[in-house]
Amino acid sequence: MAVTFLLVPIYASSAQVAPVELPAVTKADLQPNSSVLENPSFDLLVLEIEEVRGGGRQPLEATVQILEVVRSRVKERETATATWDWDNFWGQKTFHPPKPGERFLAAAISKKMRGEKYKLSIVQTFAASRKNLQIAERYMARRRLSLWPVVVTPLIGWVLLHFAKQASLARPRTLFALGALVSALATLLLYYNYERHMSPYYTIRVDMLLVSPALLASLAIPFAVWRWVYRRKRGGADGG
Repeated sequence: MAVTFLLVPIYASSAQVAPVELPAVTKADLQPNSSVLENPSFDLLVLEIEEVRGGGRQPLEATVQILEVVRSRVKERETATATWDWDNFWGQKTFHPPKPGERFLAAAISKKMRGEKYKLSIVQTFAASRKNLQIAERYMARRRLSLWPVVVTPLIGWVLLHFAKQASLARPRTLFALGALVSALATLLLYYNYERHMSPYYTIRVDMLLVSPALLASLAIPFAVWRWVYRRKRGGADGG
């Protein structure tokens, strides 16, 4: 019995695949759960193309003007150099260069050397529409707040408690003691607000080396006030 074999050339799988052609500036809609919104390390900027260099299989570079800052420390109306180098790491890709005058919303990583323009590494682009800007404003993670109010406030509380112990009159003594208690409560509220603005992308919490002692100091203030008041009532002494 004759057996017929269907031979499939093994070299077919190694055939050359045409490079994927990508537009340098997409007109996609921004989604509320986008990672570029959740990660505050990415700047969100509205950019306008002024001049384009490269493109095709070459790294694309453009001179852009920063029209609007949604989330960043860069200044509006600054001129910057933008690159799309990151996309070249993801396989064989080519770019359709954007045209001068084109505007878009970009998620980028920015850096600036002294005496030079801002350099932007474009990670993702979106249409610079009112809808996308509203989504960005509503859902983006904010920059991390300063930790110094959390650290300084309990120190103020301990200073007020010291003044309460030194005061000779009852009214100033009471006001200083109440101020110390208020500073303890304020520290906890400031810490709550501080953590609300902390993105889950901040995985290394070096800030807690300062914040943790500050929280312990604030929690100790009510006990110190109670101990001082108790000793005054029991012994009739003016100080602690």
